Amino acid sequence: MTMVAGCSLPSGVIIATDSRITFKLPNGDVLCRRDTGRKVFPLTADTIVGFAGDCTVAGNLLHGAARQLDGRQRDPVSLSMWLPRFLRRRYSAIGSASKGQVVFMVGSALSGRLGGRETEIEAFLATGDSPDFVPMQEPRHGLPWGKPDIRSWTECMGARNILYTVRSPDFTPRVYAPLQFAAIGTGADVRERLHRAPLSLYQRDFTDHYVNDYMHRFRVDEALTDCGGLNQILFVSTKGVSVTTFTRSVFVDGREVRIGMEHDQATGALTQVNHSTGRRLALDYPWDPLGTSTDELFDDLEEAMAAARPKGGRP
Repeated sequence: MTMVAGCSLPSGVIIATDSRITFKLPNGDVLCRRDTGRKVFPLTADTIVGFAGDCTVAGNLLHGAARQLDGRQRDPVSLSMWLPRFLRRRYSAIGSASKGQVVFMVGSALSGRLGGRETEIEAFLATGDSPDFVPMQEPRHGLPWGKPDIRSWTECMGARNILYTVRSPDFTPRVYAPLQFAAIGTGADVRERLHRAPLSLYQRDFTDHYVNDYMHRFRVDEALTDCGGLNQILFVSTKGVSVTTFTRSVFVDGREVRIGMEHDQATGALTQVNHSTGRRLALDYPWDPLGTSTDELFDDLEEAMAAARPKGGRP
């Protein structure tokens, strides 16, 4: 099970996900769980992508896309037209016996001027007919519209970004309006349950740290035991892609337990770290080998919080 959430904000696009991947061994009988999945990462200098679904298939598709894009300049609008065609073609070439379902969430920042492509971008935003699309009943942040067009959006907020999902097998883009909460997930109606809470996201400052806390609380409240590990959060804007790093302190019996996510800017690596025990668990890209066939979980934060709260208390 995977939880991926995103939003197109005035300053850019934020996408967050958990770190747990589940897969079956070659004999198909044993399900392994590992909190080692890198499930949101840069695709280009101004585009980030997250995924839910079959990790092996996602790795195949994304690795192929990354190789095709390596060293090539492709603006976000052109990318939104090219990427679905590429994914559809590559997905259809995978043998049916090993072809699981997959869905991607893509966020792009439109750097610099729109280059006379306002009409194309407006048409793209107008296709927000996704079944994942959750219309808001009230204005957010004082905005007088529910779904602004590109001209009023950029003139009022200065925003230049787009957010959409593509789902196998057709990979048709499903576009989200600015300030619209987006969520994708697999299994147990995760998408529907994620959609019940987004109003709370607009009633206070929408920051990466708030997203991290919100997602953790949601996982605990909804008992999503198949989502796990620390949250990965990326933000893309006209300044580029940034990775959220954080350290959470929990006091257990008077002892401080510090747990967080580290980012190596030189290599781009993300690592979950328990600073109190020295335990480290790195995240792997979906095209990397899955590793050992045993479970490897990073529940350190949940365990520390459970130990810290009073018996019967709220998480």
